[in-house]
Amino acid sequence: MNALRDDLHELALEAPSVDLASRALAGARRRRAVRLTVSVAAAVAVVTGGVAVAVGAPERATVVTPQMSPLPSDVISQEARPLPSDVISQEARPLPSDMITQEARPLPGNGVGALLEAYQQQGRWHLRTREGQSYDAGEVIQGDGPLSITADGRRIAYFDRKLRTIVVRDLASGQIWGAPLQLPARTFDAEYALRLSPSGMRMIVAGWGAGRGRNVLVDLVKGSVKELDRAWFPVSVSDTGATVLIRPFDDHTSLRVLGHDQITLPDFTYDFSPLAPDGRTIARLGQTHDPDRRPQIQQDRTIILTDALAGGDRPRVKLSGVPSELNPARLGAWLSADEVTLLAVPTSARDGNAATVYAVNVRTGQARKLFVTQDAPRTTVPGLVS
Repeated sequence: MNALRDDLHELALEAPSVDLASRALAGARRRRAVRLTVSVAAAVAVVTGGVAVAVGAPERATVVTPQMSPLPSDVISQEARPLPSDVISQEARPLPSDMITQEARPLPGNGVGALLEAYQQQGRWHLRTREGQSYDAGEVIQGDGPLSITADGRRIAYFDRKLRTIVVRDLASGQIWGAPLQLPARTFDAEYALRLSPSGMRMIVAGWGAGRGRNVLVDLVKGSVKELDRAWFPVSVSDTGATVLIRPFDDHTSLRVLGHDQITLPDFTYDFSPLAPDGRTIARLGQTHDPDRRPQIQQDRTIILTDALAGGDRPRVKLSGVPSELNPARLGAWLSADEVTLLAVPTSARDGNAATVYAVNVRTGQARKLFVTQDAPRTTVPGLVS
């Protein structure tokens, strides 16, 4: 699992009144993460022949075609619109198993449909679309750095080692955007996070490695880079500017939406969703704390809604429809005002179960199955907070 999360849980068992986030980040820098990353409808993409990205100082993100003619700026701004919620909800349906392509083809430069998931096999990234196509993206997306997918599965972002920056790629058109910042390759050696807005045009890039940390908010339309406090861990970013950060302590968690006062939650927790469509509600997975139990902190298979702007929890809602052999592990993008994405992982690695993505009604707790992920060491699906 995620190295930062492991450190946070270990530190939760230690002495009181400690800023666990800062200590956990320091511990994460000392070891590589073994990661399971997830989102809500699927996977990674690749830059293949004929497209180049020009990246320089913190200026406007630049896109260049094979003829080296700059992409008109209005194309970028026109595409930086929030994606309609009905696109997500209409297409987030289970993929029939007989539609899955057995052999992965090399990822083409364009014409790729919306992704269901991305997963690693023998160190190479593979992409699976909702229509069942499978692509080998290992020639372009290399290493263990961050990889994220927009909630509709149509754009992906990852660290380009040659350009030394995060790039965003539109899978259908093949257009790519380079973030206006330069990052050492070892930025992501320890712990990292990459959060995308629905359009992919805003992102938070966070990495702590080789003693050099970055935690920045990037706007590809404006070409701006804003430094964030590295003590705060990113949860989500929207196209309209709402940015959610958290800071776990031993007996509570601070949460803030940039531009608003921070609120305090009565739990040590980090398993949040992005903001709901109303721009103020946030969900988290419930947990219990017992000092005589190991581990002391355990999830209780509930979901809790909180007003992220004013504070205040609604009553916990018990999850139903998720089998006992799967543990709720991550929340992701909202499919509607009532449904949020949930990733459930096997209770035991020996029981043969695979991680499964659900849509959960936050009012009733009822879960409905969307799809089963590939059995792979590392998997990512669109929109999940990982």
